[in-house]
Amino acid sequence: MKVASALATFVAGCALALVLAHWGWQIFGPVPRHIAAQAPADPVAAIIGADLFDRTQIASGGAPARAVLPGDARLLGIIAGARNEGYALFRLPDGAKIVAQGHEIAPGVTVTAIEPFAVTIRDGAGERRFLLPENGSIAKPVSSSSSIRTTASSSAPQAASHGASLATCAPPAAFRGNVVRLNAELLGGLGGDAALWHTLLAPADGGLVVREDGGFGAMLGLKSGDRLVQANGIALRVPDDVTAAVIRPLIANQGVRVVGSRAGATHELWLANVACAG
Repeated sequence: MKVASALATFVAGCALALVLAHWGWQIFGPVPRHIAAQAPADPVAAIIGADLFDRTQIASGGAPARAVLPGDARLLGIIAGARNEGYALFRLPDGAKIVAQGHEIAPGVTVTAIEPFAVTIRDGAGERRFLLPENGSIAKPVSSSSSIRTTASSSAPQAASHGASLATCAPPAAFRGNVVRLNAELLGGLGGDAALWHTLLAPADGGLVVREDGGFGAMLGLKSGDRLVQANGIALRVPDDVTAAVIRPLIANQGVRVVGSRAGATHELWLANVACAG
């Protein structure tokens, strides 16, 4: 009991000391002074600088922006194979690009399916289907008579230059096949990946046979089963021959005469760069 009584007396004394100290400071201590903060010279700048919404955290830890195909992207051509596989040629802001099925056109934008006349892509907005234009200026079969354009001019040098252009780009006078004009972007894409020709063409009987309808073949006026034998007199025996015998001369603004057959009858094409054909 004596110990408990002494402990209680000690605790009560400590409490009394704290009370006396508190009130003694309130009565005899210095009067507190409140200094008002100075208003900023530019309140708007101060609010922006405070980063109230923590933009850094949002940029680093928030949800990433959804990848989408650029709005000015354009489908230029297709080489379609079996099982919705093949290649698609797109025009992007940084130039033409050939993409195989299952690969990315741009980061986060993937080609999921390739049909003879359409391509399906998947990006941050979901899946979308792009149709290949039927009457665009990418590659347009026309009659041989309409491919030669003449212009009256009083300038002899200009007339001579135009005549030289026709001699390179126009088909021979006796040519009776289809004339096809190819867009320069399309030519650049076709010349960039020789492997894609194996999707369109297969070796057969000393020439090349068209595998499928649609896509680039349709734009060239070709059908499944057509045979290609030579281009400007150069034999076409394997798909890789097309790059050297057809694409490179077209890029150099030279016309190319392709000779082959369809259903057992002779079939010819005259190919020209649209910039060269006028």
